[in-house]
Amino acid sequence: MLRLLCVGLMRGDPSLADAGTLLSAVAESRTASEQHHGLAPAEAWWPRLSGPDRSAIKVAIRAHGYGGPAEPGPDSDRARIADRILTLPA
Repeated sequence: MLRLLCVGLMRGDPSLADAGTLLSAVAESRTASEQHHGLAPAEAWWPRLSGPDRSAIKVAIRAHGYGGPAEPGPDSDRARIADRILTLPA
């Protein structure tokens, strides 16, 4: 719950953007909603993230099965965001 609150605050105030919290929301999400709320700002702030942070987020996305035949809910908003992130440069 605290992580989702932090991500929500970051979405409202991008100066609070924290790659570690975004990575945690993507990699360790407890709900689909939490993961979605981690993926959306990660995509929006991609240019501001460091190379290692970008790579870590991509690894986390792939670990959840996105970007391949085992992709969960391929028609979901989070699957579409994850697929777009996977095409971005690391």
